[in-house]
Amino acid sequence: MEAYLRKLASNFNPCTLAGVMCRTLVSVGWDGYLFDCDFHLAKGIHLGGRKRHISEMTAPPQPGEPIATSDHCYACTAGSGFT
Repeated sequence: MEAYLRKLASNFNPCTLAGVMCRTLVSVGWDGYLFDCDFHLAKGIHLGGRKRHISEMTAPPQPGEPIATSDHCYACTAGSGFT
């Protein structure tokens, strides 16, 4: 896994950042909690790093709100990008 993550990181492409799903979409868990993307949902990393339920949202996340990140985020930003 470490070698795979290193390969992704070494192939980081900043041109992919504008199109990653976490900038325009959210993922909703079966229990109504929000996540920045499907990968974060699988790992239990909540929207912006803060546990938030869909019932607390009165509008979509505003531009500039924090997006949680982790090593696996390189999967969406390596090469031509994932999302």
